[in-house]
Amino acid sequence: MELILINIIVYFSGFWGAVELAGTIFSIICVVLAARHNQWTWFFGALGVICFGFLFFEFTLYSDAGLQFLFFLPLQLWGFIYWRKLSSETNNPVVTKSLALPQIYSIVFAIIALALINGFLMTTFTTDVSFPYMDAFTTWMSVFAQILMIGKYWQSWAIWTSMNIMAIYIYFAKGLFVVSGLYVVFLIIAIFGMIKWRQDYLNSQKQKVID
Repeated sequence: MELILINIIVYFSGFWGAVELAGTIFSIICVVLAARHNQWTWFFGALGVICFGFLFFEFTLYSDAGLQFLFFLPLQLWGFIYWRKLSSETNNPVVTKSLALPQIYSIVFAIIALALINGFLMTTFTTDVSFPYMDAFTTWMSVFAQILMIGKYWQSWAIWTSMNIMAIYIYFAKGLFVVSGLYVVFLIIAIFGMIKWRQDYLNSQKQKVID
């Protein structure tokens, strides 16, 4: 036990340990704020994205690294602007939407197709990639979940929940124990977020009927 504690202290005293810890803290704050419809989620999200983008590249999770810098970072600005605009237009900071069943089927098909293509390309054109297909699935699930979250669709949390389960295994297997533990926390918050946002949506529908 003492040896484990020493190794943990030594790891977090190093550069990548500090990056992982900072990204963990920023990301937890980000997800908690998102579940509560707080617009500052996007500021802390940007900080977490930067930290984990560098960390994933260092650990050869190239799909995740590219996702952080090329996709998630610009989306933090878009998310902040859109949430602010939507809240102002509706005068309701917790406004929530729901996808129709055909839209859900289309999104599931798109995730599977893109993940298989992504995994094949990573397997074919890289030599040191880790978990190419699982990494690709978490990548594209994150892409769609983030877009749906910006749009305030409660189903975004259902995708985050599924993605978190897969990510827990990947990061644990890669030795990123803190990141793996972080995704356990994300999983819990995602379940809470899904329940809360769905309830917010149902409440808004009841209010429309009353009005």
